[in-house]
Amino acid sequence: SQLIKGGAMVKISSDRLEHLFARADDLMGARLASGQRSSSLRNLLQNFMSWRWTWSQITTDIEHLRTEVGISNEENSFSSIFVEIERLSNFLEYNRAFIRTLEGDLTTITRAATRDQYLLDIATTELIDEIKQVILVPATSILETYPRIARDLARESGKDVDVEISGAEIEIDRRILEGIRDPILHIIRNSIDHGIEYPDVRVAKGKSERGLIRIIVVHSRGHQAEIQVTDDGRGIDLEAVKSVAVAKGLITSEELSRMDPTQVSRIIFKSGLSTKNTISTISGRGLGLAIVLEKIEQIGGTIKIGTSSKGTSFIMTLPLTLATFRGLQIYSNRQPFFFPLRSIDRVMQIRADDIKTIENRTVFEIGGESIALVSLAQVLGMSYETGKGSESRQMILVSASGIRFGLLVDQIAGAQEIVVKNLGPQLRRVRHISGASILGDGVIVPVINCEDLAATISRMEHIPGPDPTQSIKSDHRNILVVEDSITSRMLLKNILESAGYLVETAVDGVDALTKLKLKLVDLVVSDVDMPRMNGFVLTEKIRSDPTLAEIPIVLVTSLDSREDREHGIMVGASAYIVKSSFDQSNLLEVISRHIL
Repeated sequence: SQLIKGGAMVKISSDRLEHLFARADDLMGARLASGQRSSSLRNLLQNFMSWRWTWSQITTDIEHLRTEVGISNEENSFSSIFVEIERLSNFLEYNRAFIRTLEGDLTTITRAATRDQYLLDIATTELIDEIKQVILVPATSILETYPRIARDLARESGKDVDVEISGAEIEIDRRILEGIRDPILHIIRNSIDHGIEYPDVRVAKGKSERGLIRIIVVHSRGHQAEIQVTDDGRGIDLEAVKSVAVAKGLITSEELSRMDPTQVSRIIFKSGLSTKNTISTISGRGLGLAIVLEKIEQIGGTIKIGTSSKGTSFIMTLPLTLATFRGLQIYSNRQPFFFPLRSIDRVMQIRADDIKTIENRTVFEIGGESIALVSLAQVLGMSYETGKGSESRQMILVSASGIRFGLLVDQIAGAQEIVVKNLGPQLRRVRHISGASILGDGVIVPVINCEDLAATISRMEHIPGPDPTQSIKSDHRNILVVEDSITSRMLLKNILESAGYLVETAVDGVDALTKLKLKLVDLVVSDVDMPRMNGFVLTEKIRSDPTLAEIPIVLVTSLDSREDREHGIMVGASAYIVKSSFDQSNLLEVISRHIL
């Protein structure tokens, strides 16, 4: 329910609210698309005005020529040439009037589109802000149950614990509060079982015999909230954490030697780690804090730990809502990606000469701190190239999971507000990717999971830097993709470009033959069922042309009968892949086997 200004109470089911919020997200996408169209119109008008200026120069030259020929005509009787120039001049004069009218119409439409975009932007932003207010609820809706739960758990453990809560009136998205309900409970359980001492031990240490757990909710920067759960117990025994982690094979001694205390404290989030020798009804299974980290990251939050002999603090930074957020758009290996802006410390230029190698790890220094450096394309498993000598590269400095690392990228396009969609049930868990956003021009851009990147980089025993001898360089082979479906065509193009190939596309067999006559390629990937000329006929045409006959041809099609396969091989296909069993790695393996 929601209290409105008139004092009336309106009851709305949570499902209806979530559907309403989803439609608002769609509206935000439409607003971004409208902004893209408005920008395209402005660019079109600018290009048109530039062209008109060139046109006016030509018409001026024609007028001068007309005047000179007219004078020459009186003296030398060039009547036929004069008539043709006169006709051309009249035509240009007609075009000039037409272009002025067209420019006026285009200017009017552009101004109207800009105005409409401005009004849509205001209306959409206000609507979404109002819907956000509807779905925001005070944090007390989940926090009020914890004091009783903590007292029961403490009594079961033979301890006395008080719980203090402040900032519970701060409003947060109900879905986020539901997402952190269990993580906060896990932290309270661990505080009682691991942190807070028994009454006699506390008295011997000069503490109150009653333990204290504080839950503090505060507004953080921007549209974020910070929830701190602190206790006044013994703190985390980092030496015990190290010993158990190594003994259970969760981490190696070499990796431990490279970690600072903050990174060591985050080992407690690893699944299976517990410093207790016995399992109680409260904790000891080594699963609770691993679940805490997973849940916090699922809702776009982060968690930090502070510990000493006076107690432990868990600090969760969360978005106030799960709708839009600010993202930094970058390009790596010609592919666009979004990074959550909250995870970006800074963007900067870095020279190859400033990069060092320490203990077989490539690093750069900033503020006296040595920070790991790696190419984003390398971490994502794409082919990549690196700069040489003193060449500058663009880099983003990322903070996630308690560590900082630098990522080399090709281009930084800028920050913008985006709507993040999940990847659907078919792609429930994609490594390094948390979701996707659709740009105004319809391009789908993956959103990077910075915590996944941090985990991958921290596990890398050797982080190679921008040394050309160590980079996985593409050989820049040219591939022609022939596919009438724009979805399949762009999918194949993205897969091949990510693997380092240069890709041309054609919409059917006729278009493919035309492009092959203009430019030879190293391999052709073609569909079979296409209009005008299908893949079988295209393969026969290529094999019958002496200049094209040696090009490998891979047919990727939905036709999976034995007769179709045999026909494909008979007409000269080098390989035949059925879409129903399509696998990206299989395609790349087939291509690498056939390309010269």
